[in-house]
Amino acid sequence: MRDNDRLEPPEIVGSWFAQARGYLATIDAYVSLGKLKDPRLFVTKKLAAPVEPRAVPPGSEMLDTLAECSWGLWLHEQFGNLEEARVLPSEDRDADFFVTTKDGPLWVDCISIAPTKDRADLNCYFSRVVQNKWHEKFGLERDREIRAAIAVSVLKNQEFVVSFLRFDEASGKAWEPRESLWSACPTLERAWFGMPPWHDRPQQPNIFATWKRP
Repeated sequence: MRDNDRLEPPEIVGSWFAQARGYLATIDAYVSLGKLKDPRLFVTKKLAAPVEPRAVPPGSEMLDTLAECSWGLWLHEQFGNLEEARVLPSEDRDADFFVTTKDGPLWVDCISIAPTKDRADLNCYFSRVVQNKWHEKFGLERDREIRAAIAVSVLKNQEFVVSFLRFDEASGKAWEPRESLWSACPTLERAWFGMPPWHDRPQQPNIFATWKRP
């Protein structure tokens, strides 16, 4: 071993292996729900290595898939009637999930954020993330009659937000959306925010904030 080789402490290495096993367990549990319309397509499109190597592989594709699977497990546990890839009324695209709540149906789309700098104003940042995702997925006129929800995973580049999350937890400050969010997204009913747990079992997001239309 060279003098400048760096070894991670055993407890950190152990937690990384546990997290990796948790990632695999999450995907396996999601597929095992039996909700996928085409399990073979899911595996070949999102998990299998491409036949032709990509010049610039999307570095976050696996984490995006993991976020989707973990939210699928959570939604299934919460509502018990999960439907995968529900086509929107416009037939232009589909939402990641469709569930029926006690208040009515919800079309749910997921996003795994990747902040690039410290976010001191998380309310503003999260509001912008949700608003942009709503317009991207549900903003067409023919889709504005449905009840929509956005599920946000803080999975990538966590170091840019975790310190502020911890600060707000310590101070007791609640995360609230900008007032303009509900008027800017007229069919948005809910937004959930979660972080992954660090264990080797199937993982559902640890929810730290829930926004509901007033």
